[in-house]
Amino acid sequence: EGIFRTMAHIERELSLVRDQLRDKIEEVDVLRVQLKWWKDNFAGDGDKTPPMHTSPSTTHNGALEDLQVVRKTKKKPDHPPTSTSAKLKSSSKPSPELTAENTHLKEQLAQVLDQQSKSESQLATDLNEERASHKRLQDKHDMLQQEHDRLSWELTRARSTIEDMSSKASERRILEEDRRMLAEDLDTYKTKCEVLSSQNETMQQAMQEMTTLIESLTSEVEQQKREGMNTALSFHKVQDSGNNNDKEFQQRFHLPTGEYPMTYYSCTESSFKAGYLYISPRYLCWEPTTALQLFSDLHIVIPIANVAALNKIKGLAFLPGKGSALEIRLKDGKAHVFKTIINRKEVVVKVVTVAKAQGQNIEILRDGEKDTN
Repeated sequence: EGIFRTMAHIERELSLVRDQLRDKIEEVDVLRVQLKWWKDNFAGDGDKTPPMHTSPSTTHNGALEDLQVVRKTKKKPDHPPTSTSAKLKSSSKPSPELTAENTHLKEQLAQVLDQQSKSESQLATDLNEERASHKRLQDKHDMLQQEHDRLSWELTRARSTIEDMSSKASERRILEEDRRMLAEDLDTYKTKCEVLSSQNETMQQAMQEMTTLIESLTSEVEQQKREGMNTALSFHKVQDSGNNNDKEFQQRFHLPTGEYPMTYYSCTESSFKAGYLYISPRYLCWEPTTALQLFSDLHIVIPIANVAALNKIKGLAFLPGKGSALEIRLKDGKAHVFKTIINRKEVVVKVVTVAKAQGQNIEILRDGEKDTN
């Protein structure tokens, strides 16, 4: 803004200098016209009548008017002289008054010419000074223009830098927001990791307890299996006393006549009570170990006709492998779960075979989905 004001001031000064030069040139033209007029009218012509207006005007137009006025004042004599008087006049010398006037006019002309020469010299000097001043002002103007161009370029560069900084600031804000969100996610993950670590420790303790329990139950089942082997084998023997054993089996599970144990398998009930699972022609029967056989309310009797599906599952979800438990789903929506079956595949095949003998199809599942194996 300061540069613009300085340039405007320089323009005003240049305009003033131009006006002054124009005025000086006009004065020189006027002086030249006056000088020519003096030379034409008073250079060596003593018999000419002096002009009425002896002072030159200050303008070119005024000098021309003075010249016209002087020409009009030159009048011819009213009566031409006689030949005698003309001869006398032409032969006689000019009068002293005219000679003195002519000399005075020549002196004035010399003064005017000297003054005009001085004025022209002064005007030439002033003109040179004005031209030098004009050149200095023009150089200053050019320098200021260059400075203005440089400042404009720096301003453009500064604006570009500011825009780049604004863009980088925006990117920095986005990065800080991302960093904050990542920090929050990291804190959340740390909390989850701590919770999972705690749960893992709890599960490891539970696994150790379950492993101990399974070992204890396995030992107990093997012992009970050995103790009840004689009782179970009595149902498989086809002897003369077999009818009595079948009647005992029918009475223990409240089964109709004709039912007998085709085979049996050691397992545990859903609450980990050890016992045996018997398969008869039309029923699945489970009873606890010999020590609990006296309690008839603990016996489980499942008609094969009511079985809808056999679902292979894990007794404990965290244990490796495919598991050894079997869920027997009934058509009424109920279900019975038997765990730690040593030969689960054989049990499934046996139950499906017995059901097909009755013209019934049982669906085989694994973890609730159809088993393709």
